[in-house]
Amino acid sequence: MEANTVIIVEDISDTLKWLIDMVSEVFPETKIDTATTLTEARSLQTKNIADLFLIDLGLPDGSGLEFIKEIRSDRKDMPYIVVTTIFDDRDNLKQAFQFGANGYLLKDDGREETLANLKGLIADRAPLSSRSLDQLLDEYRPDEKPEVELTQREESLLQLIASGRTVAEAAEHLGLTRNTVKGYLKTVYAKLGISSRAEATSEAIKRKLLVL
Repeated sequence: MEANTVIIVEDISDTLKWLIDMVSEVFPETKIDTATTLTEARSLQTKNIADLFLIDLGLPDGSGLEFIKEIRSDRKDMPYIVVTTIFDDRDNLKQAFQFGANGYLLKDDGREETLANLKGLIADRAPLSSRSLDQLLDEYRPDEKPEVELTQREESLLQLIASGRTVAEAAEHLGLTRNTVKGYLKTVYAKLGISSRAEATSEAIKRKLLVL
């Protein structure tokens, strides 16, 4: 992309200067306008047709998310919008893209990563912090099942059954009746979502109750 005019919305003066320096390095001929509040940003937006916006989310008088939504509603020529923020949570990341952001950069990533991401704009590569990418990928990773907790007696029974003991032998070892052990075993199988001795053995190994 080409960026003839850039609007940077950032309320912290040191960070604003940092962003100006990097944008100037990537787009040396560009015109840069700045705003430190949502109100100033809205005023600039009505007067200035920018190609690229760098928008902080936490502004003194509102959220940058509101401004992103307004730009997408007002502008039909699809300017490029990049969030620059300290918020690395999944909710802000998802909302930013839902409202129309093209990129998401974290201000504490450091100069080199941020500069590399901004340079990627020239090749039409979406600027995305590596941590933000991890957040997005987490959405598509299968959830790990939480480990089911067993009582000490249930663990002992699982260990005995997994090691090849019969119900009768397990009952004798635990000092319980066969029917009581059968009841415990049924509970253990139900808790673990298993139905066979082979699966019980696998679970015991995972829980380090049985060493092969």
